[in-house]
Amino acid sequence: MAQQQSKDFLKQFKLNAGITEDEFMKIWRNYDADKNGYIELKELEKLTDDLLNSGKGDLSRDNMDLYKKHILKICDGNDDKRLNLREMQSLFIIKDPSPSNNAALKQVFLGKFRSKTGVHSVDFIKIWKKYDTDGNGYIESGELDKFLGDLMKENYKTDGTGSLQEYKKNILQFFDTNRDGKLDIKEMFELLPIEENFIAKFKGAPMTINNFNRIFAHYDKNNDNTLDGDELFSFMKDFMENSGGDVNAKEIESYTKQMTLLLDKNKDNVFQKSELRELML
Repeated sequence: MAQQQSKDFLKQFKLNAGITEDEFMKIWRNYDADKNGYIELKELEKLTDDLLNSGKGDLSRDNMDLYKKHILKICDGNDDKRLNLREMQSLFIIKDPSPSNNAALKQVFLGKFRSKTGVHSVDFIKIWKKYDTDGNGYIESGELDKFLGDLMKENYKTDGTGSLQEYKKNILQFFDTNRDGKLDIKEMFELLPIEENFIAKFKGAPMTINNFNRIFAHYDKNNDNTLDGDELFSFMKDFMENSGGDVNAKEIESYTKQMTLLLDKNKDNVFQKSELRELML
């Protein structure tokens, strides 16, 4: 019975004609079964099964495996064998609401914002630290109000007095995966249009001096041949994630301190190329 309900789930959506942002989020929450912010291989297999068999006859396991590989090839931008929310969106046609539907227009804001050109990961850390004003590793209610107020002024030239709380409600609904009423760094990362993990681009390739230099240059945004502050925090976040795990801001901070004690030979609290090379080569 449960298996049949799963196969019937997608039949309620007219996928070829496009779906609304709200309908997409229902699909996302249905298949992100462990609520970790990714559609991983087992979840993707279930989604693939339902997509192929929704309103059709059962297809062979070989066909489903080929389709799953095709989905990953097309949508998995950082080649980590799973889909984040933005990658999952590319599987579906997300249609704009009618201009007369004000409530829907407010919701589509989220999809439009996420589709913009990727923000550099170092700039994301600057944003994160600006709004995590108490430094506790979360964007909590008042901090989220400030973030949204600034965002609406920047994108809509308005203070958003009448709609800020509705935006806030939608953002928490869409991105607060553990329903604790605040955003951790991973949830905030999914909300903003951030570039994919740069270090992940080299996954499976030998870490040569040339590849190391490319990675270092990417995070050294001010071109001073060192990584410190936001640059170092951004690098450590991507390095830890690429090493196999979802991390929070406090874990990144703790790991950065440990690596500084271990590798910062001249104790200047910045990483020279030669110091950071010991971590990666």
